[in-house]
Amino acid sequence: MCKRFAHKGKVLKMVALCFFIALTVLLFIYYQSSKKSADKEYVRCVEAGPTADLTAKELERNSFYDRRRELKDADGHYIDRTNLERIVVKGGCMAHRGIPSGSQLLVDPIRNTEDFSRKVKEHDILMIYIADKKIYKIRELDHVEASEAYTFCYNPDGSRHNSSKPHKIESIKGVVRYRI
Repeated sequence: MCKRFAHKGKVLKMVALCFFIALTVLLFIYYQSSKKSADKEYVRCVEAGPTADLTAKELERNSFYDRRRELKDADGHYIDRTNLERIVVKGGCMAHRGIPSGSQLLVDPIRNTEDFSRKVKEHDILMIYIADKKIYKIRELDHVEASEAYTFCYNPDGSRHNSSKPHKIESIKGVVRYRI
């Protein structure tokens, strides 16, 4: 009878060992997959063209997750991406500025009006949130009056096209720092 209990004890130890090994393997797999997902970033699609018939769903379909990677500027220096958001452009109204459709940009977020006045200057490319359409777009800054930013883009022939109305400073969500 003692031998039977001793045998059951060995079996229980083996089952516990197998369970421990399986749990360790599962935790390792979970860690690796979560590490890989942490290395991904959301690349928001923004409009650079007419917004009249554009929907948020269209831009969302063109947004994607991509592997986060180190990037270099035009001089070959690594870019500190700590606070920068990566976006992709749909539309050609900024092609005259060297930003054709499909370009990827790094945007420095603007969190408040102090950020805006410290980070933005005339002719910077801005990322603007259009609340009533729930879309983001990019435009070039012409000037600021009171608390409104006057922006423009370009027609296909390269001529300037003023935005239909100025944008509240609060709707400016970032300034483009790099084309990648």
